[in-house]
Amino acid sequence: MKQSRRSSWLIGAILGTLCACIAASRANAAPVVEFQDGMLARGEVIGSDLVLRWRFLSPLPHPLDSITASVHGRPLGVPRIQPYPRSGDRTLAAFLVDTGERARASEIANDSATILALMAQLRSYHDGLVITYSQDAAMLAAKSGQAADLVDAILSLGPEQEKSFRDKAILKALDIMAAAPVSRRVLFVLTDGHSDEQPRVDQVVAAAQRAGTMVTFIVAHSLGLRSVDPEPIATIAARTGGELITATTLDAFLRNPFAMVDSGGEANLPLERGFMLPWELGSNIDVRMNYGAHSLALAIPASLPRASMPQIVAALRAAPNRLVLGGIVAVAIVLAAIWTRRWRRRAAATGGAKGGEREPRSVALATLEDVELGTLYPVTTPLVRIGRNKENDVVLDEVSVGRFHAILQQIGDSSFSIVDQSSANGTLINNKKIETATLTSGDLITLGSKVLRFHGGALVVGRPGTG
Repeated sequence: MKQSRRSSWLIGAILGTLCACIAASRANAAPVVEFQDGMLARGEVIGSDLVLRWRFLSPLPHPLDSITASVHGRPLGVPRIQPYPRSGDRTLAAFLVDTGERARASEIANDSATILALMAQLRSYHDGLVITYSQDAAMLAAKSGQAADLVDAILSLGPEQEKSFRDKAILKALDIMAAAPVSRRVLFVLTDGHSDEQPRVDQVVAAAQRAGTMVTFIVAHSLGLRSVDPEPIATIAARTGGELITATTLDAFLRNPFAMVDSGGEANLPLERGFMLPWELGSNIDVRMNYGAHSLALAIPASLPRASMPQIVAALRAAPNRLVLGGIVAVAIVLAAIWTRRWRRRAAATGGAKGGEREPRSVALATLEDVELGTLYPVTTPLVRIGRNKENDVVLDEVSVGRFHAILQQIGDSSFSIVDQSSANGTLINNKKIETATLTSGDLITLGSKVLRFHGGALVVGRPGTG
């Protein structure tokens, strides 16, 4: 019996030493966002805690029943759940009203009444603002700053210009809202759906997602005076977690207009019980959120400590088959280390690294940065293909990005141009649609809902140990 225990401790010690590199600490990854079955959830590791935030996208018959979190099947405990709003949380509600087309006076009057009905239901943790637009957007403010004067200003709204640039106004409103230090944001757009500019659906969706804003369109008072394509506004509402309110759904909506934006809550779970065994590859936290017949799953990357020796031995005793797996992993690591060492010695002896020089490092001619996630894509060749297909050099796994969306190519010693490959959603540089354009450092490249920042200039990219 004593011999068996000594063997277990010895094997555990060997595994712990050989496999420490597998369970080494990693930097916390970007937040994971999932959107399905009427629910939007965001999970991330902040400090030493797992933090989950969620809200519902449509009225559901069942609330959230339970949340479970585990690492390779080992439960991490029961998270502490707090419904929204918590103490200190605030919601910003903006009302964007279309005042274009002089013949729409009655529509605008009805929209003004709807804004007042919505503002009457603002709660203590809500902040409200009103923005009008036709050819441009501007905030509506009371001259004296009093609520009564703001009501008068809303009731006095009338048609201004002939044209209405809908998506331009939405983008400006989102920009205003993004600067507000609040927990959640909702933009109500009161319009008939008409726009005198080409729809900018992907650009609007990307801006709304960056600002964490749901966009709801209220078209209940449209008299059909202008041509309307309903698809763009329906798509924007669906992809931002908003709603499309018509005359038939307005009354029900006005009974609780903030139900969706104020739904859900936040869950916190300390990760003190989390660890990685030496033979486990990957440290994702598996989260399952159960509500009624639905279940939403998230795999959240985390930086977890490697297991202590007692934890390793306990795991080996609990699952003897893991002893075999652990031995295989240990042998594989040892063999890989021996092979790598021999290969480097042989390369040095045969002149693979001339004159005993270090292995050459690659040079990134430029860099593309995912603005939302922070991911960096070094540009190491004169021609880089960008798109959704796995054969691209830069793969953007997003349905709004074309399979082969664009090509980045070097046109000089330090200059690059980008060429759109007839993508469905087009390519934008600093919010302007292009077919081809020369890039300068800091330019924003919009591909569907993805926004990349171009950084010019060489960057040395070397392997660990190459200096």
